[in-house]
Amino acid sequence: MVLYSFRAECIGDVCNYLGLVGGRVRIKECKIQQDSMFPDIEVSLDVDADILQLRGLARRIEDGHVIVDSIRVHRGKTVRLK
Repeated sequence: MVLYSFRAECIGDVCNYLGLVGGRVRIKECKIQQDSMFPDIEVSLDVDADILQLRGLARRIEDGHVIVDSIRVHRGKTVRLK
């Protein structure tokens, strides 16, 4: 699995996105942290999917452009081999 991180404009976008992702691939772990001053959300997501697949799912969400633009392999990338 690969650890990704992304931002979203609001918790509703995160919930919609996780619903789409969870319907396609197994989510091993997800951590959600809301900014203390703004409605922005920071998310880390451990899934067995590639970044193109994740971006494609984010494009299906209204206002998902922040997720599309910000999703990346987390700096502390973790890949677990089966």
